Amino acid sequence: MSTKGAGHRDHPEVTAALGGLSARLRSGDARGVAVDSVKLARAHDDDARIHDIASTALAMIASRDRAHEHALRAIELLPTDPGLVARCVSVLQRAGDPGTALSAVERAMYAHKNDPRLHKLKVALLTDLGKGRDAVRAIKAMLKAVGEPKDPGDVASLTLMRARLAPEHSDARESIEALRGLIGSETIQPGFRRAGAFQLGRLLESVENYEGAWSAYTTGNELLGASWDPDAHSARIDALIQAWPSLDVVPESTVRPGPDDARPVFVLGMMRSGSSLLEQMLAQLDGLVGGDEQSVILEQIARLEHHTDLDTRPLPISIDRYTQDEIDAITRAGLAKYTEIMHAAGASGSLVSDKQTEHFLCAGLLARLFPDSLIIHTTRNPIDTCVSNYVQSFAQGHPHTTKLDWIGRYHTDSERLMAHWRSIGVEMIEVNYAQLVSDPESVTRNIAQALGLEWSGSVLDFHKSKRTVSTASRDQVRQPIHTRSVGRAERFSAHLDELRAALTQT
Repeated sequence: MSTKGAGHRDHPEVTAALGGLSARLRSGDARGVAVDSVKLARAHDDDARIHDIASTALAMIASRDRAHEHALRAIELLPTDPGLVARCVSVLQRAGDPGTALSAVERAMYAHKNDPRLHKLKVALLTDLGKGRDAVRAIKAMLKAVGEPKDPGDVASLTLMRARLAPEHSDARESIEALRGLIGSETIQPGFRRAGAFQLGRLLESVENYEGAWSAYTTGNELLGASWDPDAHSARIDALIQAWPSLDVVPESTVRPGPDDARPVFVLGMMRSGSSLLEQMLAQLDGLVGGDEQSVILEQIARLEHHTDLDTRPLPISIDRYTQDEIDAITRAGLAKYTEIMHAAGASGSLVSDKQTEHFLCAGLLARLFPDSLIIHTTRNPIDTCVSNYVQSFAQGHPHTTKLDWIGRYHTDSERLMAHWRSIGVEMIEVNYAQLVSDPESVTRNIAQALGLEWSGSVLDFHKSKRTVSTASRDQVRQPIHTRSVGRAERFSAHLDELRAALTQT
């Protein structure tokens, strides 16, 4: 069966370039491949193959919006090519669009009913969407179509699928034993073993085996083998603070949202500090569209800073480059993205939240780009925050979360940077996680008032929303509000001396 879509066309220029682009991508040149493949995609918009590789490269450099755009175009052109669909659906999944991704997989499955890649993606997407029972049925359908797995990698994949559905939809203790076998097998790829370790930790924690859970989380972090330099990071934060002795080091934007434009609301702070929960609650307010995590501002900073290091985040340090024209250009780019999100939601003249947590690195710049916008800073008990990062397997690289002293140092640097932003006049609403989960109505009423919106009881029923969340908190936002995560770190208190020491460093 042909997999070419009606609009697809092979271009000789693309054919000649694909091998070299793929080799460069494997060698780590994701940024260069992204630039070159996007140029080719513009010249040959009807060639799905170049959109495919562009989406992969853009996803690797965390340019989620543009990766999403190229992935959609590739699927549109070749909707039944199983390999292309699988790659592009993975991009859509990481970009926080599991609904579209699921539709694309199911369409491709009509033409390729026995393709194991598509079956696996369907199970993963249903799980991400909180459709556990459907995911269980999808696993049964997969086994009926392709048979019981024999390859070690396929066995590991099935083990992880079932573990993700435990304990609600599959047997936790059965998964625990299977995961132990997976982690201890030298024939299994490290990536599978690492994912298995974090799933094992989660399930052991669910049955109150906290010592075993901590051991599993530690194994998962060790298997990544990440490298990160906390001293270099601290030096970068020093340079950022020195570059911003006051807000007026860069001009204030002259661009303001029009009556039909979106108006951004920024939710920022440390990862795992409650930002996803808060945004999901606020997204239930009439007049606010939840925009998830957007990278448009960070991409503009990277452009001005000539930033090429994939292992660090771009910081607005080169102050002389932030001229009035550039500031206005960044504001326009941001407003265009937020307005696009608003229109996609069928709204007009609404607020759009952007919960890119790493905006804490550029809060001063946000205040100059969008002086009339609200900035909300989420905080949480430092030890709880750091432990929550340490025990989480992130889809994208965050190496500083893999060692306790590293995440402690990172948290300390984050706190002193936020103190600096406040000291130079960046106005923010502070929202503490413990307060949010213990008195959600009061906290969200105050924010609604600050936003000029009418509060609604639907805010407290956020878990019933069909809106999807792409971050590590996707499971929590499907549950009613609870306080179970407050003080969670106490379960592992005996292992946290190194973390406590790092949090006291100044």
